Amino acid sequence: MSKPIVYIFDTAAAGGNDFELAGQLSDYTDFEFTRAWAAPGSFSIKVHADLLGASHIKENRIIYIDEKRNGWIESVEETRSKDKSNEYIVASGVELKDMLYRWTLPPAGEDTDNYAAVRTETVVKSLINKNAGSGAAVGRQLPNVSTATDQSRGTSIDFSTRHKKLRDEVFSILAQDRMGLICKYDIDAQQIVFDVAKGVDRTEGQSENSQVILSTSDYASATDYDYKKGSIWI
Repeated sequence: MSKPIVYIFDTAAAGGNDFELAGQLSDYTDFEFTRAWAAPGSFSIKVHADLLGASHIKENRIIYIDEKRNGWIESVEETRSKDKSNEYIVASGVELKDMLYRWTLPPAGEDTDNYAAVRTETVVKSLINKNAGSGAAVGRQLPNVSTATDQSRGTSIDFSTRHKKLRDEVFSILAQDRMGLICKYDIDAQQIVFDVAKGVDRTEGQSENSQVILSTSDYASATDYDYKKGSIWI
């Protein structure tokens, strides 16, 4: 199987122009991309320093593999092998959807931002718009950020927030409704579009969707596993 091409796009934060293609990587030593549903995702890529395209790896640039896999480079370091014969560049960062580094602020004249009997999707997109999108104060807007059309998905909830981390609030709301946050890096429209998604039930007890069964005994579809219990539904 051939390695997917990793495209690197410039940003104003990196000293360039947003959505401008800086270069691409068609070869690398290691590449790991972990997508998360209602939690932060991450990636790490290791490239030989002499390879074509390695010089394009810089902090605050965006990596793009496809619509579902894109990320923001947070750190870049150079390493050498023990015998000092090989030099590598290692970049790591988060999924693009995780770049909601803002605090939730209440509307002018209000103590808190309140929602009563509002659908989960509507609450999430309103929070993003008010605190990071076009509805935020100019100094708080993230460049080119928008939200997809609101389809009023999810349950009806009551929610209030004040001076909380926007990303944490969004993930908490979505996890309670078994929904996730996704982000599309739309090169043609030059927009970073946030949207929510509903999970697909692929358990053995339903018949609507194709089933995915991982078993070390009955079906032998998994040879080994590690079990970790957590409070976030994925």
